[in-house]
Amino acid sequence: MAIFPAKSLPLLSKKPKKSILERLPGKLPTSRIPAVLDIESVAKSMVERFPALTKECFTEDALWRDSYALTGTFRTFYFDTNVAQQWLVLREHRQPTSEEYIAGSGKIISTGPESSYLECKFRFTTKNPVTECSGFLSLVPTPSGDGWRIWILRTVLEQLPGHGNVDIYQPPSSPISNGILPEQSRDHGQNGNRVSMMNGNGDSHGHQISDNTADTNGTSAKFKTQHFHAVVIGGGQAGLCTGGRLQALGVSYVVIEKNAEVGDAWRLRYESARLHTIREYSHLPFDRTFGPSYPEYLGKEDLAKGHREWAQKYGINIWLSSTVTSGQWDQKTGLYTLAVNRKDTPTVITAKHVVIATGAGSQTPVMPLLANKDKFRGQVLHSADYSTAEPWKGKAGIVLGTANTAHDVADDMYETGMTVTMVQRSRTFVLPLEYIEERYHTLYNTKLPTEASDRIMFTNPVSISRLTSANTFHAMARAQPERWDALERAGFKVDPYGDIQDAINVRLGGHYIDVGTSAKISKGWIKVKSDAAAVSFYEQGLEFADGTKVEADVVVFATGFLGNLRNHVEQIFGKDIADRGGDCFGLNEEGEILGAFKPVPQPGLWYIGGALGHARWYSRFLALSIKADELDE
Repeated sequence: MAIFPAKSLPLLSKKPKKSILERLPGKLPTSRIPAVLDIESVAKSMVERFPALTKECFTEDALWRDSYALTGTFRTFYFDTNVAQQWLVLREHRQPTSEEYIAGSGKIISTGPESSYLECKFRFTTKNPVTECSGFLSLVPTPSGDGWRIWILRTVLEQLPGHGNVDIYQPPSSPISNGILPEQSRDHGQNGNRVSMMNGNGDSHGHQISDNTADTNGTSAKFKTQHFHAVVIGGGQAGLCTGGRLQALGVSYVVIEKNAEVGDAWRLRYESARLHTIREYSHLPFDRTFGPSYPEYLGKEDLAKGHREWAQKYGINIWLSSTVTSGQWDQKTGLYTLAVNRKDTPTVITAKHVVIATGAGSQTPVMPLLANKDKFRGQVLHSADYSTAEPWKGKAGIVLGTANTAHDVADDMYETGMTVTMVQRSRTFVLPLEYIEERYHTLYNTKLPTEASDRIMFTNPVSISRLTSANTFHAMARAQPERWDALERAGFKVDPYGDIQDAINVRLGGHYIDVGTSAKISKGWIKVKSDAAAVSFYEQGLEFADGTKVEADVVVFATGFLGNLRNHVEQIFGKDIADRGGDCFGLNEEGEILGAFKPVPQPGLWYIGGALGHARWYSRFLALSIKADELDE
C-alpha cells in the first residue's frame, strides 16, 4: 500500500548553491485562445488521451507537477522529452486508469493581454497502490492552430479508497465540555478512528499502554509507556491540521503541545499581532473555522479562539503542557521512543512516525550581538518577548528589522505615543495589502469550498506561480511610483518588485505586507535609519558605523527566527537523525520545498510548517502517507 517514492526516482534533497528561482525553467503562453471555441469538446478530447500521453501531447516547454499521485512525493518535471519519459516510467509503475473529465470544468484563463490558456479538471485512479487522484490540464493551441498541446500537467493524490476521507470529517456527536470529550463517547468515529479527550487525559488513541518504572536524575519515577502510530510534536496550526487529518483517516496519533491551552501559539504573541491574509484563507481543515462574525483580518485572539474551538469540536487528541525532552530511533524495529514531560509527569511514547510541527520560522529567535549592551540603561528584547508598547508610552524606541513583525512593533510604538526609529539593513520587499486582496478574494470566498481553492493555489509549479504573481503585483507597483518614491525620500529602501515565492518558500519572511505603516514612514511619523549599520550600544541608545547615535529607552530586535526545523530534530534526537532528516525549507533543483511535507531519508520523520494555507493543504499528504504505511503493516 506504500505510496512512497519509487526507487528509480530518488529524492532531491541538496540545496543548490545559486538562487534556484531565477534558474527554474518555465514561461507563460505567448498565444491567445481563439474567441470562438467549443471548450467542453476540446477539454474532453484531451482528457481522453490520458493516460497514454506521449511527447507529442506536450509543448516543448511543458511542465508536470505531481503531488503524491504517481511519485509518492512532490516532483516537478520540465520540458516535453523529460515529462514524457517520466510519465512513461511512472505510468507503468502506478498504472493510472479510469480517467473521467469533470464536466463544466473547462475555462479560459488569461495571464496577460496576449497570453491565455484553457484549463480543465479530471479524475483518475491508480492500481499500484489503489488510490483516487485528480488532475489538471493547462492547454494551448499548436503554432499552426489545428490542434492542442499540454502546457502544464498537474496530478494530485486525493484519497485511499475505503480508508476514510482526508478532507471530510464529521465531529464527534457528543458535546465537549471544557475541552474534554466525555468518557462514554470515546469510541470509533465515522472513519474508523478513535476519538479521545481534548486535553489528553485519556488513553483511547494509544495501541498499547504499560506501566514502567525508570530512574530519572536519581529519582525513581513511575510512568506509562504508550504507543501511537504517529506523534505530532507541536500543537500550533500545523500540528492541529496534521492531527485532524490523521484522525479523519483513523490513524492512532497524539499531538504534543508545550503550551497550556490550544491557541496559545497565537495568544502569547504581541498584542497587535494579526494575519495579513483574509479570513477565508485562514481556515483549518473540514469546515470554515472562522465565520462571518470574525473580522476580515484575524487578530491573535481571534485565531486562538478559533483554533481552540476547532480542536474541541473535532476532539483532537492533544496533550497540553507537555514537552518532548529526548528521543531515540531503533533501526531494527523502525520505532521512535520519546521521553515526554507531561504536566511534570515523565511519560514514554513509542511511534512509527514523528511529525515535527514546532513552528518553522517562529521558534528560535535570531538576535545579533552588538557591543556594549551592558552599558545601555534601557531595555533590550527580541520581538518574541515583545507584548505591547504601553510600558514605554511617551518614550523613545528603536526597532531593528523591517519585515512584518518589525513594522507591527514600530506601528504599535507610534500609536502608543512613542518616538520610533526603524533600523534597516537592506532593501525590503513591500507588498501593499490591497494588491493581494483581490487575488485572495477571487480564490478564497464563501462560494468556493476551501479544499477546491487550495488545489488551485498550491498545485502549480513554483516557476509558473512566480511568473503569474509577478505579472499581477509588478503591474500594480508600476502604476504607483509616488508610493515608492515617498518611502525612499523618508530613508526607507524599498523593493516594490520583490519575489513573493522567495519570501514564502525560501526566506520564510523578510518582506512586509503593507497594512498602513508605510504611509506613516513616508510622512516621517516613524523614522528610518538605513545609511549605516548599528555597531554598539551606548548609555542612551545605539551607535552606528557612521558615528551617529540614536537615543532610545527600549530596543526591540525584530530580526527573525531560525526557520530550519532540522535544528529542532537535532535537539531531540541528536545529530545523526537530524543529518538524515536534512534541511527544511528553501528549494531544491526542481523548485520543490526542501524536506517539508514529504518523505525524507530518515524513515518515519516528517516536517510541516509555514502559513495557515500551507499547514492546511500539505497536512493532507502527510496523513495519507502515514495511513498508507499503517495499511502495509
